Amino acid sequence: MLDLDHFKNINDTHGHAVGDRVLNQVGELIKENCRENDIAVRFGGEEFVCLFPNCEKGHAENKAEYLRKKIQSLTPEGIAITASVGVTCIKDYDVSSLDTVLEIADKALYKAKNTGRNKVCSIDFSNSTN
Repeated sequence: MLDLDHFKNINDTHGHAVGDRVLNQVGELIKENCRENDIAVRFGGEEFVCLFPNCEKGHAENKAEYLRKKIQSLTPEGIAITASVGVTCIKDYDVSSLDTVLEIADKALYKAKNTGRNKVCSIDFSNSTN
């Protein structure tokens, strides 16, 4: 789960039309940097969710860090942006609900936001209380 840091400031300073163009450019960047079988969607507001099937946790963390750096260097509409990213891996666990997976990824995202933003944090699905 990926969230643009301080996105409200972009809308407040530059207007919602500029904010929408920023989101579109970030979405295109994410889409261009995903594999054919990956799923990347805008989840609402300034959040995006990427699902990487058949992907080990370390690779997912590396991919998330790569995307974070690409977003930081994007400067859409001439605006410096950063992103916080939360990663979890469910490969070895029986998951009955996508909502549960998203909850854990959201916890990891807020861990990134609460520890300085513009970073990737992860939480093991089996130890989601961290």
